[in-house]
Amino acid sequence: MIKKIAIGASLLCAAGFTQAATISDTDSIALTSTNITSTFTLDMFNDMGGNLVLDSVMLSLSGTIEGDASLESLDATAAVVSANISAAIDLSDMSGTVLSASPVVSQTFNASAFDGTIDFGGTSGTVLNGITDTFSDMVTYTMPVDLAAFIGMGSITYDFSAIGSSNGAGAGNLITQFATRAGAELMITYNYTDNTPPPVTNVSAPSSVALLGLSLLGVAGLRRKAKK
Repeated sequence: MIKKIAIGASLLCAAGFTQAATISDTDSIALTSTNITSTFTLDMFNDMGGNLVLDSVMLSLSGTIEGDASLESLDATAAVVSANISAAIDLSDMSGTVLSASPVVSQTFNASAFDGTIDFGGTSGTVLNGITDTFSDMVTYTMPVDLAAFIGMGSITYDFSAIGSSNGAGAGNLITQFATRAGAELMITYNYTDNTPPPVTNVSAPSSVALLGLSLLGVAGLRRKAKK
């Protein structure tokens, strides 16, 4: 910072500066049985009257699907059967889909020929609990027309849905039951430049300068006396 000094007066000095910074907000939906329709709510970006310039916005969706499967093979011969836990994940706003994912996770069971009892047990049936998979998707906005939609004092909402599509396979005659759950977290990250001016500083003239001025006046007085 450059300071200018004037005798007998003070100057107001301020130097502008810029600083890159980041701020984030999150909202989450707990693990819930599909089919889910819910809403995420996130804070908009407050630009502090234009002092903060939004450079980019990153929207990130992550979550988990989890399922339990009950399987019973009615085949006359042994078969390897599988439980496939899956869901269609969608995040949307008024313009349509913003982020999406289609997680699928499988677990197998070696079933014997049908043991004569439909109980999801014995040698031809089983119950598989806690079959889990994760998902994620993200998008980044940098165009001014897109960034403008995030600036304000309120909040932004996104619609979230998780539609279960779990299924079984591997036997020609297969009885299945599924319980599918999904949960997610949505994070918004604002990358911006802080152009807020620093506080105004009151810069006073140093006392040494004032003393120099008094000394000069004294010297001038002595010269006038000497001439007399």
